[in-house]
Amino acid sequence: MDGSGETREELIELAMANGHEASPEQLARWHRHGLLPKPMQVPLGRGRGTRSVYPTGTGEQLLALCRIHLDGREKRLDYVAWRLWWDGYEVSMVPVRRLLGRVAEQVDRDVRDLGDPDGGGLSDEALDQVEQATYPSVRLARPPGRGPQASGFRELRRVHGCDDENRDRDLRRDRGR
Repeated sequence: MDGSGETREELIELAMANGHEASPEQLARWHRHGLLPKPMQVPLGRGRGTRSVYPTGTGEQLLALCRIHLDGREKRLDYVAWRLWWDGYEVSMVPVRRLLGRVAEQVDRDVRDLGDPDGGGLSDEALDQVEQATYPSVRLARPPGRGPQASGFRELRRVHGCDDENRDRDLRRDRGR
């Protein structure tokens, strides 16, 4: 790979050398979905066409994508985007927000289902269950070694545009504090 970027052919060879299959069509699909950076089209000169050149570092992101999507057999591209983002790769936030929106809707349904019929809010026991819940579509706990331990709900709300201060106030109110 030269210093100006990584060609489509080099990325495909890298994937194959690491036991993954990746076609030009898959690379295009993945970058259209925001899982890989968009390549630049570089002219080859004198009517010889162009070649796709991805930014340097795309190969590492491609291998991470392949581990999640192909090795992990995760077919939901929004979830793959979430995992890549969570692991520190630059991805489009559109699929990440879409997934987090679905998870937030599920959390809201769970909170409603666990609501205290007498008080209208959550019982302490129900709130503890919600705070400790792990939703199968999103791993809410930060992986070890990835910095400060952040609440999965706090991260979910931050990315989805919610305010922690209001969340904490709402949780205290729901607990009757």
